[in-house]
Amino acid sequence: MDEWHGTNAFVRDGGQIYRTYFVDLRGDEAMGSTWSYLDITALGRQEEWEDSPEGYPQTPPYVWWNYHDAYGKTP
Repeated sequence: MDEWHGTNAFVRDGGQIYRTYFVDLRGDEAMGSTWSYLDITALGRQEEWEDSPEGYPQTPPYVWWNYHDAYGKTP
C-alpha cells in the first residue's frame, strides 16, 4: 500500500534527520489536538519533569498560553 496520507514526526540529530513516528489510515483518526501531536514527537511536551538534550532550549511550560481575555488591547 502506498503512503498517501499520514502523520509523521521527525527529529534532527546533527546533519541527520530521522522519521520517529508514522501513522496512517484508521490510526490517524484520533490525532486532533495540539497535545496529541506534541506527544508523538521525540522531545514530547517538554514538561519540567522531562529531560532535554544538552543545549536544547527549554522554556517553562505553557508560558506561551494566553486565555482569550488575557491578551493586551490591540491598537
